[in-house]
Amino acid sequence: MSFEKQKAIFLDRDGVLIQERGEYTWLLEDLKINPGVTEALLDFSKKAIC
Repeated sequence: MSFEKQKAIFLDRDGVLIQERGEYTWLLEDLKINPGVTEALLDFSKKAIC
């Protein structure tokens, strides 16, 4: 059996993708995406990293 290697990226949510609030984010209006995250994810996608 042969397996192909696939590229992957693992990102932590709290404090990396979204702002750390100190409590669970239940409501969408409480969700704050950290600066640069959108651009970085688009860059990963363009480079076929994920």
